[in-house]
Amino acid sequence: MLLRRLFLILSFLVAAALHAAEPSAKPAKSEEPETPLTAQMEAMNKSWRTIRRQVGDAGKTAETLGLVVEMKAHLAKATDFDPAMAAELPADKRAAFVADYHRDLGHLVAAVDQLEAALKAGDNAQATDIVQKMNDMRRDGHKRYKSDDK
Repeated sequence: MLLRRLFLILSFLVAAALHAAEPSAKPAKSEEPETPLTAQMEAMNKSWRTIRRQVGDAGKTAETLGLVVEMKAHLAKATDFDPAMAAELPADKRAAFVADYHRDLGHLVAAVDQLEAALKAGDNAQATDIVQKMNDMRRDGHKRYKSDDK
């Protein structure tokens, strides 16, 4: 009888330990609210990650061009929106902030056009340089126009 109780208690403790060791459900992705701009930027980022990895590979130029076209489509849609951070600014600074954002987004559009032209010309070395400049633009833009609430 004592052995049976010990076995039962031990079984319960093992089951409890296994249950506690299970990873919990999917963690929340981000506390940042989903906005139309965020959706476009996230979709654009999927193409961007692959472009960065393969831009120097001449054998993947056609695939990279397809990704550039996808990125351009998301970028065109993104120009219709203002960053959520603009709403947090005082009214007297908001207009200038939004104007700067759209100006910088215009520079990114021009860089994407240059990237497309370099890839169509088969100049993967130039395309790689353009991608590096675009990556710098991306980093700087996120510092200026994306809140740090992540």
